[in-house]
Amino acid sequence: MSTSSTWGLTREALSQLLAIGKEGGGEPTDDQIGQAMRHRLNSTAITNAQALVVEAPRPADGGAPPTLKKVLLDLNTTAETLQAIKDRAKASSGAGRSSLDKAVDVTVYHAAIAAALVHHNVKITQHRSDHLERSFRTLLDKPWMDPQLSSLFEQASGICHG
Repeated sequence: MSTSSTWGLTREALSQLLAIGKEGGGEPTDDQIGQAMRHRLNSTAITNAQALVVEAPRPADGGAPPTLKKVLLDLNTTAETLQAIKDRAKASSGAGRSSLDKAVDVTVYHAAIAAALVHHNVKITQHRSDHLERSFRTLLDKPWMDPQLSSLFEQASGICHG
């Protein structure tokens, strides 16, 4: 079996990360993951609480930079920006991170891939379409998933299904 999946993890290990939030000892609850996701999505894309640094365009009026959620859902966000978000989420999910943080990182990683597929018809990963479709389907069914991201995952899943 190939170990070229996300972060060098096997499919089984990635599945374990995607399974976070199910009943089990010591794992974060759905409510905890939902709260952490809302916090991450509502943080700015430029100075995210987890040190996510992405050059998102600032409003012309000099106002606050957009939230990560707005950047992920905005049709005008470039594929390059989505690639940077994906890469940063992947890098920040490494060893020493809590299960809660890894769940959020995995979700942001997949959201950036989904946004590139949906908004630009560009695949910013080497994962096969069937693997992506399964991951998107798994994420969109999570009870803690943001409804707009769930819709994005649904659309991306349809593109992968082709």
